[in-house]
Amino acid sequence: MLSRIADLLVPAFGRLSVTTDPGTELAPGSIIAANHTSLADPAVVLAALHRLGVEPVIMATAGLWRVPVLGRALVREGHILVHRGDRRAAAALDLAAEALERGRHLLIYAEGGLPRRKDASEAAPAASAAAWPGSPSTPAPPSCRWGRPVPGASPPAAS
Repeated sequence: MLSRIADLLVPAFGRLSVTTDPGTELAPGSIIAANHTSLADPAVVLAALHRLGVEPVIMATAGLWRVPVLGRALVREGHILVHRGDRRAAAALDLAAEALERGRHLLIYAEGGLPRRKDASEAAPAASAAAWPGSPSTPAPPSCRWGRPVPGASPPAAS
């Protein structure tokens, strides 16, 4: 439901183009690691994945479960609550591994949340992306999201 809603709402705010290599399919049980530099990122990523026929399980901060309508939707759809900075955080990895074993796609934000910088679009990816909840053989297809550059900001340098 959240993916469908995102796919309906995102075009009201801008154009969304989704491109893939011909014949590309996300294997069941894949991890999708997206960057998180704005509050719009989750909606944009969900809308793009919905257009590819993917409705992932999302690992998200526990605070979102306290938002009345959103919290109920997250529970109903089986998304994974992450208690960041808490001993209960490890339970989220167990739930993520179970979702992957069941063949669900898993959406994670490698940074673990929004960077605490005004120029967040230039923030480097966090090392936490290497802490996959799956096995070493879990597919993690390359993905990226790029929006309109901030006036006066330079795009990230190619590595």
